[in-house]
Amino acid sequence: MSENSCKPKASVSEANALQELRERVYEVRRVWKRTIFLTGCAVVLFSLIAIFLGEIILDLLMPLPMIIRAIFLAGIVASFGYLVYRFIVKPVRKKLPEHDVALHIEQHYTDLEDRLVSSLQFGGQEQEDAIASHLINRLVADTAERTKELDFKKTISKKKLQDYWKIALLAVAVILLCVFIFPSQLNQALSRILVPWEKMKPVMATKFTVSPGNAKILSGQNQLIDVKVSGRSIPTVTLYYKQGESDWKDVDMMPAVENKRRFTYELFNITQTQQYYVAGKNAKSEIYTINVYEMPKITQIDVSYTYPEYTKLKPIVQQGEGNIRAVVGTEVQIRATTNKGIAEATLNLGGKEPKPMAITAGRTLTCELTVLEDSKYTINVTCVDGFKNQDPIEYTITALKDEPPKVVITKPGRDINATKVEEVDIVVEATDDFGIASVDLKYAVGINQEASAPLELSKSPRPGGDSKKISGTYTFFLEEMNIEPGDVITYHAEALDNNTRSGPSKGLSEIYFIEIRSFKERFEEMNAQSGESDATSDLLSGLITEQKRVIRETWKLDNSRPSPVTKDYEFDVKKQGDAQTKLRDKLQQVISEINSFMRTGMIEPEALNNFENAADEMDVASDELFAIKTSAALPHQQKALEYLNKALLDIPKILLRMQQSFNPQIAENLELNMENLQNQFENQENKLDEQMHKQTKAMLEQARDMLEKQQQLTQQSRDMSKESQPSQQQMNQMSQQESQLSQQASQMAQQLSNMAQNNSFMSPQASRQMEQAAQQMQSASQNLTDDSKQSQEGRQQEALQMSAAKGAKAEENLQKAIEELEKANASFTAEALKDAAERLQRMMSQQEKLKQETEQLEQQTQRDGVNAEDRREVNRMAGQQQQMRNNLNRLQRDLENLNNNLRNSSPEASKHVERALGTIRKDEVKRDMTEVQRNLQWQNFEFAKQKQEEVLNSLSNMEDELQSARTKLATTEEERLENALEQLAKWQEKLEDIRREMEALKDQKPLTQEQQKRLQELAQQQAELRERAEQMRELADALNLNNQWRDWTQAMHNWRGTFNSRFADYDMALRNLNILRQTMEKRLDLIQEKKRLAQVRQEDVPPEYRPLVDSYYELLSE
Repeated sequence: MSENSCKPKASVSEANALQELRERVYEVRRVWKRTIFLTGCAVVLFSLIAIFLGEIILDLLMPLPMIIRAIFLAGIVASFGYLVYRFIVKPVRKKLPEHDVALHIEQHYTDLEDRLVSSLQFGGQEQEDAIASHLINRLVADTAERTKELDFKKTISKKKLQDYWKIALLAVAVILLCVFIFPSQLNQALSRILVPWEKMKPVMATKFTVSPGNAKILSGQNQLIDVKVSGRSIPTVTLYYKQGESDWKDVDMMPAVENKRRFTYELFNITQTQQYYVAGKNAKSEIYTINVYEMPKITQIDVSYTYPEYTKLKPIVQQGEGNIRAVVGTEVQIRATTNKGIAEATLNLGGKEPKPMAITAGRTLTCELTVLEDSKYTINVTCVDGFKNQDPIEYTITALKDEPPKVVITKPGRDINATKVEEVDIVVEATDDFGIASVDLKYAVGINQEASAPLELSKSPRPGGDSKKISGTYTFFLEEMNIEPGDVITYHAEALDNNTRSGPSKGLSEIYFIEIRSFKERFEEMNAQSGESDATSDLLSGLITEQKRVIRETWKLDNSRPSPVTKDYEFDVKKQGDAQTKLRDKLQQVISEINSFMRTGMIEPEALNNFENAADEMDVASDELFAIKTSAALPHQQKALEYLNKALLDIPKILLRMQQSFNPQIAENLELNMENLQNQFENQENKLDEQMHKQTKAMLEQARDMLEKQQQLTQQSRDMSKESQPSQQQMNQMSQQESQLSQQASQMAQQLSNMAQNNSFMSPQASRQMEQAAQQMQSASQNLTDDSKQSQEGRQQEALQMSAAKGAKAEENLQKAIEELEKANASFTAEALKDAAERLQRMMSQQEKLKQETEQLEQQTQRDGVNAEDRREVNRMAGQQQQMRNNLNRLQRDLENLNNNLRNSSPEASKHVERALGTIRKDEVKRDMTEVQRNLQWQNFEFAKQKQEEVLNSLSNMEDELQSARTKLATTEEERLENALEQLAKWQEKLEDIRREMEALKDQKPLTQEQQKRLQELAQQQAELRERAEQMRELADALNLNNQWRDWTQAMHNWRGTFNSRFADYDMALRNLNILRQTMEKRLDLIQEKKRLAQVRQEDVPPEYRPLVDSYYELLSE
């Protein structure tokens, strides 16, 4: 046996056990090394943070110079190297033998009793002794078995590692907190430490953040400089600035109240480029520049018009004016030139999408558009410097609608009566702004189908339709038309214009009537000069006239029916339904009156068939009108008219039969009752008209008073909104007043609505104006209610400002309601014209009195000088003159509303009102009143008197025109005579004044320049007087006063002498004027006496005395 074969060998399991122990010990050594490394990192981290924080704090407390910071940086680097070596490199590089690790484990697990150390020390050695080898193997196996459940890695303590990392993480948290709270300061502090060679200010040094820094503004604008101070705070900051090359100027900036580190200052009206900077103690900002630019603006604007082809108008260019006024469909090109280069330009048209404008040569802007409706536009530009034009000019676009042709039937131009064998000549004239395409005459007999009559045109319409005026004639040969007495022919003219763009527009004339009369009636009508017709016929004729008016209005509404039907249209149609119903009620009263005499007068009931048929047709027509069926109502209205005409023909027959009956007095009694009924109708309408006018005037004054109160409340709200602590008592009082005004407005709205709906005799236009006034009043009431709520909400300025806005809206509603009421008030034409004349007379009296006071004050000041009392008197007189000017403005507005109503109802009266308005529109009267006021304030009494005289002359001319208008508007002979006498009395007074002045100037030789001027003024006044006298010719003809009028006017043209060669023979003129006046007064007295006798005759007397009373008053009348 060899020696080696005798040595014991370890088993495989024992060798594995030893290897496992070695691996487990190695793992412990690896964990131990890692723990040492991490612990060293923690130490290095928090040590390095502590060093940095220490130096930062030291630099904050005592700013370090660059050399010291560089030394510190070197120290930091050295410290970092030392710490890494001391706590990381050296411990990690230190060897850990397996024996030391095992010993460390044995120290932790004492139960092992050195087994692990012994196993590792002897287990890997070869033993010659088999017993020793066996024992060692058993030791290794036992150690492996004993340590199998033990975790050797737990023997490495991590408490020190955890403690160090807690300190390190706390240091990191401190750094992060500083970064979050003081980011810029920490960044600057680290930069000073890590880059010491860079020139940096200390962290706590004063620094400025300047806003806006470098800036661009428009010339003339202000610029606010805002400075925020960081670092060490300073008490004051100074702003340094200069324009161009001028010297620096300085000014202390204003500290902000809420922030002591903020300072502001505003540079005003900057017109040149400026430089500025701010400074305080040892701190100074950089120098900034404010560049100044011109605002872009439009320096020239032209508009090129290309009109629609059918107008035949040549293209034109409107220079220097941006407002557009053209017929609908016109193509316009807007060409604008700016003062500088433009980068972008748009045309903003009435809230629509902005339209880009083409830019040529940098400064020329062009844009095309089509005129379709009224609108407004602005040109918004952005210049190359980035600025926009502020508050661009707003231009208007007025789209002129191509009005339909105006068609007038000039002959006969009125309703006529004719026999069935007469020939009636019709003359039609049609005019249009751009051209007539066709003219037709339409007529219908009764309710038959409408037919066209071939007009013989003086000028045939051209294919292009460029004939702007065409006239045509036609003759109705009534004998050929198969008509009978009582029939009615309705006719009107139509014309189409040449509008090829939107289609031809149709123009319509008034509708006229030819009423067929019997030969006998027509003969009596033509030969009746002064005789009186029977009352029944007069009453029925009046009803026929009213029926024709209702037909005319219905026909107009039918031809102007909108699609869809509007509320205003329905309102107008229903008003005609009311009128038709009222007329039917009147006719029914007539039927009842006649029917009460039928049996006594031995008259058959069939005699009333035409009356009853007319009433039935009116009933049907009313129903159709209330159903808004104008086309269906017209045939029934025309049929009713025919029945009324036939009933009119029956009246003489009925009266004749009554006279031939056994009681002829029945006919006279019927006539008397009919006359009473007619007077009753007239009195009812007059009273209703007068009552309505009074109510309208009262409401107008009430609305004006409400507007004045609301204006005061609105101003009070605005004033209170500016106060920091408005009085609660004032707020409550104002809220209460607003609530009262709201209730008042609501009640007035209801009253106006009732007036508009329940008064059928009012014109449709007046009714609409009443209804619109009611709507505006209701809106005002709602706004006042909201205003009151705002006032109750509190003292906040926002609530007061909202209250003021609501109040302003209520003011607007009240103003619109007043305007509508003024229009409605003017619709009462006769009363309104009389009221305007009376107001003008009062104004003249006030002006005359003011002139006299001016003369007295002038004499007093020349004698005693000007004292304080005189100055107060001057201010009072100047204020009175200003009030008169305001009254004149209101009179102008009322006259314009009145004139709008007169244009259709009385064109002749409208001409005189238009002349009176022309005097105001020229602004001469207003300007003279302003001159009077100004010269009174300057105490230039002589010039003030001259202007007062001119004002009086202008007002006198206006009064003459209004008086002439009243004369034209008068409907009865009594009214015409009364108006004419008033006018003649005024003319007589004026003639006497001219004569007195002429007598005073007669012996003055030579005349001064002022006297010559006065002579010219007197000549002008006389010329105007002669012109107005000529206008009275028509009235003189109607009153059969031709001779007296001719004698007077001839005297006005009768020159005499050399000095007075331009003036009339006043003695003769005044004498003839008195004759004319006396003749008119006698005529008026006679008419009034007859009227009184008729009233007395109608008074109740015992039946047995009635014949005696009638005979007595007939003798008095004769």
